[in-house]
Formats: sequence, structure tokens, C-alpha cells
Amino acid sequence: MNTLDLRRHILRQQAFRDTVQRSHPMGAARIVRRERFAWPGAYPLALILSDGEVLCPACVASEWAQISNANRHQLRDGWRPVGIEICEAPETDVICAHCGHVIAEGTETSAPETITQRRYL
Repeated sequence: MNTLDLRRHILRQQAFRDTVQRSHPMGAARIVRRERFAWPGAYPLALILSDGEVLCPACVASEWAQISNANRHQLRDGWRPVGIEICEAPETDVICAHCGHVIAEGTETSAPETITQRRYL
């Protein structure tokens, strides 16, 4: 990895942390659409919507206009982003509500400390 790639990688990490810390819903949606995996650990990311459902990165990209419109106008139609889900050893399968894709497979014997992390904004 050359120095330019390393700088880009570090900037992406900082952008991810800043977005989650600043509580910006569309920033969270951009992270899920662009990055697809959390770093470090390469855990799959999913977007949490206002109705409690989750979307996979591919559906976030394909339904970007709907998500953006719901956020811009503060609609209560279930498309407004509210957080990021980092799928780290979830107890049950994390399934995309739009396409049915299994984002992360659940484990049968997971410890309570390794439950899926949800970060609401």
C-alpha cells in the first residue's frame, strides 16, 4: 500500500468516526452506502431506518433518493435514517427489509457482550 492509499484509508476512518459521533443521519447513510464494512474488524454495516428495519448497503444505494427525501422533509414513512448497525456476531440473522439479503448470520451460542451494536443518531 503506497502512502496515498494509506492517507485515503486514514481519512475514511476519521470520516466514519466523525459521522457516528456527530449524529448526522445522512452521513451515516453515506457511510453504509460507500464503505459497506466497519473498520477495524470488517463487520458488515446496515442502515437503521425510522421504523426499526435495516437496509443492506446495496439497497441504501438503490433507494438513495427515497432515503434522502425522507430525511430532508422529516417524513414518517419509515425511510428516514436513524443510525448504523454494526453486525458483530448477532444472536439472530440480520436481514435487509427491502431485498431479503442476509447481511449477517446469527450465532446460536453468542455471549451477551457480542450482541449486534446499534448506534442511533
